Amino acid sequence: MLAGLFLSKFDREGLKCLGFSNFSEAYNAMGYALGGKPTSIKNYMQEFDPLFPKTTTRQKVPPRWKTVNAASVSVGRYPLAGYPEMGS
Repeated sequence: MLAGLFLSKFDREGLKCLGFSNFSEAYNAMGYALGGKPTSIKNYMQEFDPLFPKTTTRQKVPPRWKTVNAASVSVGRYPLAGYPEMGS
């Protein structure tokens, strides 16, 4: 879920920070690295998309899960530089 939040919030800036050139590459690498499916990362990202303004034109899907809203409140306030601190 947090990988999807990260990609939704930081969009292309997040891709660049992680060393990815496109979203498909990020979905694949993150999905397999986390022991899941790439489509799960994409689906979570799309769940968070309505909560953050976008520079790209991805499909907008309204948030459906209470956990999506809770996660966006608890970690959505961190800037890109704050994400490494969350793991400490």
